[in-house]
Amino acid sequence: MKIFAPVLVLSLTTFALTTAAQAQSFTVKKVKGKQAIVQMTSGSFSEGQTVSVGGGEASSSYSSGGSAGSRNKFIGLEGRFTSTKVTVNNQSSTTTGIGLLATYGWNKLTMEYGVIGGVTINSGGGSNSTDLEVGGVFDYNFTENRPGNDGILFVGANATFGSNSGGATSTTTIKIYPHVGYKMFALGNATAIRFHLGMQLLQTSGGGASGSDTQPLGGVGLQTYF
Repeated sequence: MKIFAPVLVLSLTTFALTTAAQAQSFTVKKVKGKQAIVQMTSGSFSEGQTVSVGGGEASSSYSSGGSAGSRNKFIGLEGRFTSTKVTVNNQSSTTTGIGLLATYGWNKLTMEYGVIGGVTINSGGGSNSTDLEVGGVFDYNFTENRPGNDGILFVGANATFGSNSGGATSTTTIKIYPHVGYKMFALGNATAIRFHLGMQLLQTSGGGASGSDTQPLGGVGLQTYF
């Protein structure tokens, strides 16, 4: 061991963590049996992280109680096409819309949550209108969302409050969207293609009337973690 320890100190210098975007390195200060004291010269480790070194390369993983590594937070962007049928006072109308939604949130491995905001341009019924909405998002992941897991099935829900203006009347809307989806990290360890499909519940009020409806809804977007 007295011969092995100095050799290890001299031969093992820096390595790249596959779950981090930047290089990290350490120096082995003391070795005793299967235990070692190391001094970090760059980068950082997280509690619960397991580091494996071999063949000049390194990999890392996290225990179930650890953090999500480089997937701690996320931002998302999604384009959406909608066809909405709303019944107000027994009168039905259908509008089509093109929208853009943005999300920002936090990843807690099996749970992800955050805020969502969006804008949708609608046409139909002889007039155009604009929807603005803001609210919250929540996903429950059946597989922990951590580096190394490249396919994650989830169930989720969005709830937003918004306003519609520019048409014959101005209205307020409440949307609740339970859905099932899949996150596929086909573009790298930090960027997922997010597919989802569900049923949106829509409540509309204003203009002297109120109404509600349900509609199937799906979408595809990108979600980047950091």
